[in-house]
Amino acid sequence: MKLIDYLNSGSEIDADMVIGDVDMPYAFVWDNNCGFTEYGLSEFSGILNSECVIHKNGCIEVFYEDYEAGEYFTAACAGFIGVSEFKRLFKE
Repeated sequence: MKLIDYLNSGSEIDADMVIGDVDMPYAFVWDNNCGFTEYGLSEFSGILNSECVIHKNGCIEVFYEDYEAGEYFTAACAGFIGVSEFKRLFKE
């Protein structure tokens, strides 16, 4: 399954994430109130369209090689970016 499919599945997510074989520094939290703008979908298209596995412990492993992009993705999702950029990436 692709990560975007999992995010759109309606599941409430509060999990650790591994991208590019690297543990991401921020927990990943997602629910039905979350969503990406068109800009956000474009900005994160590589990660969102990558295959992922949900492990029994709840950890999400994303098969995307650029772990630095993964760190930015998880930081952005956790709100550790500027307010204006956050508003460009995510629906409110």
